[in-house]
Amino acid sequence: MAAAAGGDEVKLLGVWDSPFVNRVQIVLNLKGISYEYVEEDLHSKGELLLASNPVHKKVPVLIHNGKPIPESQVIVQYIDEAWRGTGPSVLPADPHQRATARFWAAYVDDKGWVAVVHHPVRPQDRGEDGGGSAGHLGDGDAGRRVRGKLRGEAVLRRRRHRVRRRCARQLPGLVRGDREDDRRQAPGRGEDAGPGRVGSAVQDGGCGEGCLA
Repeated sequence: MAAAAGGDEVKLLGVWDSPFVNRVQIVLNLKGISYEYVEEDLHSKGELLLASNPVHKKVPVLIHNGKPIPESQVIVQYIDEAWRGTGPSVLPADPHQRATARFWAAYVDDKGWVAVVHHPVRPQDRGEDGGGSAGHLGDGDAGRRVRGKLRGEAVLRRRRHRVRRRCARQLPGLVRGDREDDRRQAPGRGEDAGPGRVGSAVQDGGCGEGCLA
């Protein structure tokens, strides 16, 4: 692998099985940039990780000449810009195509994790959330998006359940024709008219108080 341009010092903090860390590694390898990889223990986070990403305390973090860059998508775009003349370009040159690529990358992060968290994961199987299991997703962007989506799905399930129960309670009354509005049908409904004064007038062939001749 080629050395980092200009003798740059490049260090990557991550965990071996995180897809977000793997994303950064792929881009570094694609660009031919040499780097030092530091494996982190998310149950006992090192001082370097806590100092480099004090907000989320999660991996991956790229440290370029002592300056930390967190979040895998941000790191990928940074690498593409910082080493523009090294190796192939990661994002297209056209602004619209670059925006489209960013959209689909965000879509994968947002939707892809929903499928992942429904499967059993080992304690070390972490993404960009800095710790926790499938049921404890951490405080990163991906974790927040997944938790929000799961909460939304739970709310929709509860609403659908309430609607089904309400329909089940109302169904016998609908079958018997006991609805309140059946007793207030307008004149001229014939056999559908309820037992009120207007209904009686229509059924008897007569005209009630509110009936116009």
